Amino acid sequence: MRLLTAVLMPAIAAGFSLQTTSTCTHQRRYQCAFSLQAKKSKYDDSIFGSFEEGNVKVSRGDNKDAFALYYRLYNQQASKPPLVVLHGGPSLPSQYLYPMVPNLNEDRPILFYDQLGCGKSDEPRDKRLYSIAQSISDLDIVLQALGYGQETKIHLFGHSYGGCLAYEYSKQRPQQIKSLVLANTPNNMKVAGDSYDQLARKNPLGFWKQRVLSVDSPALDDALDHTGSVWAGMDVVLDYVATPVAESIQFPNTLIISSPNDFALESSRDWKSVLGGTNVEEASLEKCAHYPHLEDGPAFGRKLDEFLSKNDN
Repeated sequence: MRLLTAVLMPAIAAGFSLQTTSTCTHQRRYQCAFSLQAKKSKYDDSIFGSFEEGNVKVSRGDNKDAFALYYRLYNQQASKPPLVVLHGGPSLPSQYLYPMVPNLNEDRPILFYDQLGCGKSDEPRDKRLYSIAQSISDLDIVLQALGYGQETKIHLFGHSYGGCLAYEYSKQRPQQIKSLVLANTPNNMKVAGDSYDQLARKNPLGFWKQRVLSVDSPALDDALDHTGSVWAGMDVVLDYVATPVAESIQFPNTLIISSPNDFALESSRDWKSVLGGTNVEEASLEKCAHYPHLEDGPAFGRKLDEFLSKNDN
C-alpha cells in the first residue's frame, strides 16, 4: 500500500487540513513533511481473544541478537498445523490482521509478528538493514525461535506485500509449507503502484472507500498510527516482480484471494502463470477492495478455513 497516500486519502475525505512542503512531488511522496490534524485511534485488540506475546531477536551482519521483533500467538495449544500470517506495507504492522482471528476456527495456532521497522518491533534508522532477503531470513529466525522450525510444517499467509514475502519464503522452503495463501498480493509492484496512482487521481475523494477499504476499521487506523518511517510503502520495493517457480520445485498448494474493487487487482491477475504447474485455487470476495478480511470477515474466514483444512494432511 502506498503508505503516505493511504494516510492522506481518508483525511482529505474527512476535511482535515494537510501541510506539505513545496518539494512534495509525485516521485518524492514518502519524503514529504506533513501535518495531519487527526485524533490517534483508540483500539482495544484484546477483543480478539487471549494470546501469548513476546520478542524474538534477529541479527544483521556480525551483530547478533541486534534487534527485537514483536510476535503474538493465538491458540498456542491447538493441535492443527499453525497458520503464520505476514503483514503488508512494507512496515504496516500486524494489528490490522488481528480481526482475522475470530473468523477462523480455534483449532490451530495463529502467529503474527511485526516485521523489522514497524509496530512493536525495533526500527533501526539504517536503511541498509532492510530488504526482502533480510525479511525472509527474519521469518526463518522467528519460526525457529517459536518452535516452528523446518521440521514443523506450517500454513503461510501473506496479505498484500506480505504475500510477496510469503511467496519468496515458500520458494526457498517448499518442503516446510503445507499451503500458501496470497491475499490481495501484487506480483508486480510497479504495476500495483501505477494503478494506485491512476485510480487515486481519477477519484481522489472516493478512492479510499471504493478501492482500498469500504468500511471503517479501528484495526487499520491503529496500524497506520504505528507504521514505520524508515523503510515503508510500495516505493521501497517497486522493483519487485515475482519470478516463476522452478520446475524442479514441488511447490505447495496455493490459494489466491482477490477482490474485484481492489486497486491492486490488475497486478495480481497473473499468479497462475507465475506458479506454473502448482495446484492453484482462486477465490474472489465480492464487493470488497484491498482488505477483504475487514470488509467481509465471515466470508473471508470460511474460505480460508476450508482451504487450510483441505491441506492439513
